[in-house]
Amino acid sequence: MSRLFAFLSLLSLPLATVCAGAPANPKDFSVVAVMGPWTERYDLPGAFAAAGISKVVYHQVEVTKPNGSDDPLNEAKLQTPLDFAVLDKAKLLVVANVPATAFSQKELEGVAAWTEKGGCVVFLGGLYTFGKGGFAGTPFERIIPVAGMSPWEVEELSGTNPFVSTGFGAALLAGSADTVPTTLFAHELYLKPKATALVTCDDQTMVAGWDVGAGKVLAYLAAPIGDGDFTENSGGFWRWISFGDSRERILFWQWRYWPDFLGAMLLWGVKA
Repeated sequence: MSRLFAFLSLLSLPLATVCAGAPANPKDFSVVAVMGPWTERYDLPGAFAAAGISKVVYHQVEVTKPNGSDDPLNEAKLQTPLDFAVLDKAKLLVVANVPATAFSQKELEGVAAWTEKGGCVVFLGGLYTFGKGGFAGTPFERIIPVAGMSPWEVEELSGTNPFVSTGFGAALLAGSADTVPTTLFAHELYLKPKATALVTCDDQTMVAGWDVGAGKVLAYLAAPIGDGDFTENSGGFWRWISFGDSRERILFWQWRYWPDFLGAMLLWGVKA
């Protein structure tokens, strides 16, 4: 029965999801992506390709304070300032593991204003962002859909429970016959009033979203930390069985459908 369900679920997926390398429907809008440390695991180029996004302007950050999980605040700065003439023409801004300290006050206020006018921002977690990125007291804190930030908010999870989606990506999760994504670490934050939990894991919110004026903001709270090399038996192969689900738990960035899942996440708040 489980194989039949997986097969029927796959039939409901876009062709680009089922067939590796198949092109997604091309999008005619542009994206600005600000990339922090260790964002390779997010595979944003793969996610953009899966979503049919080809017009991307990248910004890199320079680390100004060495990373450490026990540091109260991790800092970086943009190598080149945000160009608001470019951002004003974009529909999506991706801020991947970047601290608020990377932006000037003018840039922080400008991003918040751009969002309220109809832009979509997706914040991706890690040791340089949210509480560890000094969001508290900044315009970013005002627009993100979660609260409770502190420098010590990144917590270890069990790794035994899979992602559960109530919105985008639900068919991908259901149709993955042998593996399902999880995470070992996440930002332990709680939803603001009117925000919605779109993905959960271990009874914690992993993806939160809400409207900000005419725009939308999404926060991905799982952190791309850990390597999964712990096992019940041996060897870097690990499988947990809980609640009758025998699929292998795999760290989210290692899941073969991750680019499609992240691509669907990026398109969640973009208006056609």
